[in-house]
Amino acid sequence: MENKIKLIPLVLVSAVLVACGSGGSSVNGNPIDVVTPPGEIVTPIDKETKIKATPDSPAEIMQSESFNFSVTRDSGSADSIVVMANFVSGAYSGDWVIISEPSPCNLSLAGTTSCHFSAFSSSQLRFDASLAKVLPLSYAVVNNSSYEIKVTARTSNNVQVESSPVLDFTLYTPVTNLGAVVDQRFTVGEGVESECITDNLTGLMWPKNGRLFNPRNLDDALSLVDNMNKISGAIAYGLCGHKDWHLSTVNELASLLNHGEKDPVSWLNDPKQGFINVQGSYKSSTSYVSRSDYVWYVYLYNGDIKPFNKNNDRSVWPVRRIK
Repeated sequence: MENKIKLIPLVLVSAVLVACGSGGSSVNGNPIDVVTPPGEIVTPIDKETKIKATPDSPAEIMQSESFNFSVTRDSGSADSIVVMANFVSGAYSGDWVIISEPSPCNLSLAGTTSCHFSAFSSSQLRFDASLAKVLPLSYAVVNNSSYEIKVTARTSNNVQVESSPVLDFTLYTPVTNLGAVVDQRFTVGEGVESECITDNLTGLMWPKNGRLFNPRNLDDALSLVDNMNKISGAIAYGLCGHKDWHLSTVNELASLLNHGEKDPVSWLNDPKQGFINVQGSYKSSTSYVSRSDYVWYVYLYNGDIKPFNKNNDRSVWPVRRIK
């Protein structure tokens, strides 16, 4: 809001200054007083103290993933500032929650100088669990929704810090759709991709082997998948010639469910589909909002999707998105 400056007659100003015994600003030696018209709120801005928001997630995330970013402060006049982040646009932004670590995010020159933020949907399974058990499951072309997050900060005496640019990302959402039909659901790769299978409905590529490894906990799983994308490492084979594998989210795993089959695991292990060693349940990379030590699990043998301890040594299944 633009501040308005009103020049009061000099005689009146002098009287006010004498009566109040206070000092004031001056122009060419003549005192003036800054008056805010009724109803207006002056919001001073500290332009010396700046904050910087840096995305830790790619610009396109899958439904049920969180969008992560870090906020740091440059040196400035303010000893301490409180950082806040809010959605300014997005189709379902009202369903999202933004948290910081630590919380609240207080940044100071002498102490904490950065915070980690995560934005996640408070209704993570809306597109899957609400429909998948009612309709035959088939995934259509993805719907994309764009979101924008504004990061702001204030000093301890409520002075606004110069705001950072808006962060933006796109949510990549598979939707259950009766009209989604393909001639062939899965295609086994050829040549260097012979150990991988492409899902023609979702555009996801899966390792043919549903049990590449059995990690001890979530951190172990993330490390093993990370090694898949390296030239050297414990499991460094650049599966199918690709180095952009990630630990599957709950929605990506749920896309493999076939509620038209009595035994979805046997259906996936059938030579017609092409997979081998598909397990009855898998641990996803999707955090459970209510408990930090839980993630979502997908039980392929009966179609359940439930949260459970992330340190359980359940199987995981890497996946990659075909660009």
